Amino acid sequence: MRRAVRERDLDTCVVCGVIVTGRPASIHHRRNRGMGGSSDPRINDITNLMIACGDGSSGCHGMLTDRPWELDADKHGWIIGRNSVADPALVPVLVAWLGWCLPTPDGRWERVEVTS
Repeated sequence: MRRAVRERDLDTCVVCGVIVTGRPASIHHRRNRGMGGSSDPRINDITNLMIACGDGSSGCHGMLTDRPWELDADKHGWIIGRNSVADPALVPVLVAWLGWCLPTPDGRWERVEVTS
């Protein structure tokens, strides 16, 4: 799954667009796994995952983890609340190099029109 996410995201941070090859980066769960992990297999579905530069305390991933409000992360689809019933496959994501997209179950970004 990690390889599929890195290929789909072109080894690039979805948030800021920096290429992460050879740099600190991680797979970000849009709907967080929680402190003890999750038994829900959908938590590791490709539609819930994206590349973010840094780790849980640095770069965009650190911001998404510690200060998501500074990025308007929920409005950009980078974060989906744990209690939300929304399906990550149906929540548009602002992809730095593509604009608004939906993540497809077959590992692609599909561009969509988003109206405010």
